[in-house]
Amino acid sequence: MPHLAFTREFMLNRREQGARDSRGRRKARCFSEQPYGLVALWRGLLVVLGLLFVEWPITTLDVYAASGTSHLSDSCLSSGGKSHSRFAGPNCHIDGVPQITLTVTKMGKGRGTVISNESQPKINCGLSCISTYDLGSSVTLLAISNENSVFSGWSGCDFTSSDNFINFCTLQSMNADRAVRATFQGRSAPVIIDKSDASHAFSPNGDGVKDALAISFDVQEAISFPVAWMISIKDSGGIVIKTFQGTLAVNGTVNVSWDGKDTTNALVRDGIYRAHIEVANADGRSMTKDFQIFVDRTPPLLVGNRSPEPNTYGWNDTDVIVTFNCTDAGSGIALGPVSPQVVSVEGQGQSRSATCTDNAGNRADLSVNGISIVRHRPVSRSPACAME
Repeated sequence: MPHLAFTREFMLNRREQGARDSRGRRKARCFSEQPYGLVALWRGLLVVLGLLFVEWPITTLDVYAASGTSHLSDSCLSSGGKSHSRFAGPNCHIDGVPQITLTVTKMGKGRGTVISNESQPKINCGLSCISTYDLGSSVTLLAISNENSVFSGWSGCDFTSSDNFINFCTLQSMNADRAVRATFQGRSAPVIIDKSDASHAFSPNGDGVKDALAISFDVQEAISFPVAWMISIKDSGGIVIKTFQGTLAVNGTVNVSWDGKDTTNALVRDGIYRAHIEVANADGRSMTKDFQIFVDRTPPLLVGNRSPEPNTYGWNDTDVIVTFNCTDAGSGIALGPVSPQVVSVEGQGQSRSATCTDNAGNRADLSVNGISIVRHRPVSRSPACAME
């Protein structure tokens, strides 16, 4: 009905004229429906009737800019003006001032809050990570980490600073849409990754083979540097006989060589020792790792046997099988002998040899000699060549 259209237009105009933003400026409004079929002569009477009998819902939407264009969108209602379109467009301005979008994203495994520096912050991220500002505005963001987290850096700022664990990001001039990232890391202990020889065995005997133990490990820390590290060598009774220590300013590898000497520069006895590694970051969070060390200067025991045994004259008329067996009570066997070995060729005074090495680099060598084989019974009964 025509009078309903007049009533709706009147109420829309009243609502638009009273709406203002936080700075006292009239807000731009975009309406979901517009009056049509206006008849100017009936306006006054139908307005009164509409106020008395009809209450119309009004749908409005505050529209902010997604870019810095300077013209007034024909999809929005400017201060004191009328709408020009049935639907709201993407660009809208407040009293002709373009609005710029600021988007804040939190990164990392830690937790924290990012807020802007207004008396009533537009950005309060966790809760609100996107807001709009007048074109040309200057914005300062503050990053505050939670108790078990630490702030590790900004991106997208014009410049940054920090004061008493509060970190600032300044955007000097909002001339276009801006995006800022704030990274928070969880507070945790450093990680130790052992890279030493898996056997952790050596033989400080001066033969040039594994005379010292190389202790090597990686340290991985998220953010709290420097990282202090200490290696304590303990005997079987738990007494510390040697220490090494240092610090790392960045993630890296610690390499230490122990020559088997204690704090008095005396060689320790063969036996089992324990290495205790401890690393601690700048927050005081620490991680430890322990492993056994074998000090072993004793070669393994290598034994050889032949089968079958020769006759009384030292001869065999079949293949001879030689077996070797190696044992080590210290650091254990690293490389055992080749066994069994078969002697099948006829001949006198043959031999077979084998080698065994333990984890500490000690080596044992052994030969089984005097293997003589003949496969036919000779005519002569001479003891030198006869077969029983």
